[in-house]
Amino acid sequence: MHRRYFLGILAVSAFAQDDTTFRSDVKVVSILANVLDKQGRPIHDLTKDDFQLLENGRPQTLKYFSRDTDLPLTLGL
Repeated sequence: MHRRYFLGILAVSAFAQDDTTFRSDVKVVSILANVLDKQGRPIHDLTKDDFQLLENGRPQTLKYFSRDTDLPLTLGL
């Protein structure tokens, strides 16, 4: 009788210790682009529809798009 009770406790404690694992696979690639016209002037009014992104020749969907005009100035001499 004591054995059955002990085995029942072991079975319940095994279920109580079940660890839950959360895994996520997020693929976000940041791309910084500067677009200039033929005279070398920046074009500021572009939207995500003005861009086409290809990976291994296959079109990819742009899900996030933002324009940053307050980026720091970088100069090379």
